[in-house]
Amino acid sequence: MTSAIDRVADLYRKKQKDGLTNVKFFVDNPYKATEEGVCEEVLRLEKAIQNGDFVPLTFNDCH
Repeated sequence: MTSAIDRVADLYRKKQKDGLTNVKFFVDNPYKATEEGVCEEVLRLEKAIQNGDFVPLTFNDCH
């Protein structure tokens, strides 16, 4: 089975080809986080987005 790291790398290479220029992820505790664990969370997030399991946040700020 392909690692979560490889799957995230493939996913974001595809997104880059589609125009993605930058992405950042906040890691709550970088001392406890592993690269594989962070990538597993990213994949869960991507799956939720694909399934429509999210609510857009609107902050109504003026930037």
